[in-house]
Amino acid sequence: MQPTFTYQTGGALKRDYQGYVERPADTELFDSLRAGEFCYVLTARQMGKSSLKVRTIQKLRDIGWQCVDVDITSFGSRDATAEQWYFSFLSDIANVLDFGDAFEDWWEDKRRFTPVKRFSQFWTELLCTRTKGEIIIFMDEIDSMLSLDKAKFSTDDFFAALRSVYNDQADNQELRRIHFCILGVAAPNDLMDDPARTPFNVGKAIPLGNLQIQDIQPLVEGLEGYQVPAHNILKETLQWSGGQPYLTQKLCEALSKQAEIKDAQEAVQEAVQFLFLSPGKLNEEANLSNVKRRVEADAPYQTAILSAYNKILKEGHLKLDLRKTEQIYLKLTGLVREEDSQLILNNAIYGEVFGLGWWQGIWESLERPFESELRNWQKSNQNPDFLLRGEALQQHIQWANGREDVTPEERAFLETSRKAETDRIERQQKRLRMGLIVAGFMVAMTVGFAIFAYNQKGKAEELRNIALGKERIADSLFSIADSLREELAGENTQLIETNNRLTVAEQELQIALDTTKDARKREELQRIQALFQKGKAEEFADSLNKIREALRINNFAEQLKETNPSLAMRLSEY
Repeated sequence: MQPTFTYQTGGALKRDYQGYVERPADTELFDSLRAGEFCYVLTARQMGKSSLKVRTIQKLRDIGWQCVDVDITSFGSRDATAEQWYFSFLSDIANVLDFGDAFEDWWEDKRRFTPVKRFSQFWTELLCTRTKGEIIIFMDEIDSMLSLDKAKFSTDDFFAALRSVYNDQADNQELRRIHFCILGVAAPNDLMDDPARTPFNVGKAIPLGNLQIQDIQPLVEGLEGYQVPAHNILKETLQWSGGQPYLTQKLCEALSKQAEIKDAQEAVQEAVQFLFLSPGKLNEEANLSNVKRRVEADAPYQTAILSAYNKILKEGHLKLDLRKTEQIYLKLTGLVREEDSQLILNNAIYGEVFGLGWWQGIWESLERPFESELRNWQKSNQNPDFLLRGEALQQHIQWANGREDVTPEERAFLETSRKAETDRIERQQKRLRMGLIVAGFMVAMTVGFAIFAYNQKGKAEELRNIALGKERIADSLFSIADSLREELAGENTQLIETNNRLTVAEQELQIALDTTKDARKREELQRIQALFQKGKAEEFADSLNKIREALRINNFAEQLKETNPSLAMRLSEY
């Protein structure tokens, strides 16, 4: 062991720290800034963003650039007004560049303008006129802006103005001396979320990957002096940490303090157990608790994030598609990393801590209002009996409307339920229309029979009986119509009764047709029968008077006694 070597497990690594591991991002960021690119490093916490910034600043200063490091979190309260926020931001730049009182004088002279306007004018009117050479502005912890009070400060205005400064460089030679780099835990779409404005679509993303075995020679020094070669210990360490910078440094620090190491695998496993897997570590250990909070913080996408993560846990990978917002936010949690156009578990430590057991607990704590119905539908091979319907369906559609965290499975379930409900209502409405046609036809038949009986008997008493009979039958028929309407609420059993009534109505119409000798009336009855069979209620209503005419046949009763004595007996009761 080398007791003079110490590992650093928190905060930005010092410029002279001998254990700093360079990654491809170091070269890419430096070269891109020198080429005039607007760069951003947006990734999960404790991936080494600040350390990368410190190293890049040193390299840029070595070539003569002026560097300004603006820490957004230093501005304080989330309740800051736009006036306070822009003044704090620009005064930090002015102080580093030694503007003296010039900045505050300029700010006061521009008080008639909005803070955003002053911000936009600052670069050309003050910075460019008072400086020479290349200037780089680093903006760290940019995600802290997202928690500002939207009523007092518009992040959309800030990033739109920043983009405008960058775009103006195309026509302004002096502005090309000013460069920008943004760092934080955010997605580019977070920076401007007003759908009425153009997204923040400038700049170059600098990916910051895990440490690789071929690059970690700087960490070897602190693990030398044991019976086991330091390289073997590091190799075993990366088997657990996956090269995640914080986890790797943390493990190396713990291992470097061991009195002796005889078996690399055993030593690393014991350290992992003590540091990350023992009870309570999920909430106590900084990195683990940060990951947990990040998953819980992305509330609008939490379900979609967990669904995607569940697939990775079960299948080992998920095809990368950064058009899907949940994948972007899943990467920002740090749980997964990109490899060969796939998302995979970041490391074995996360696999143990944030495995299926943890996932199940988080998932069950979410409020998914139709979880049981969805699962029953899936388990039953999508049996329609388990679909949502009626008021419950409408409530759940309203719940899902506009939400970003509705999973594809949930959307498919709701859409299938909606379509099935629409089809069911259309079928019931069709049965209702047919039932009303039947009711209208039977009322017309009753009226016709009543008129016939009245003409045959000509007695006032019989007329009264006829009227009473009509009312009773009409009441019965309207009850039938009401019951048919109730089928819209799901009373499907009445379908059989409706079919029976249709059969009776067709039989009685056929009797009238069979007993009519007159060709003209017979032709008219045949047309009415065709209309009935087609269910055309609008045309049927126009034919009711013709039905009455067709039934006013003087010899109807006699013919009816011969062809259908039982029906004739029923008519005589009126």
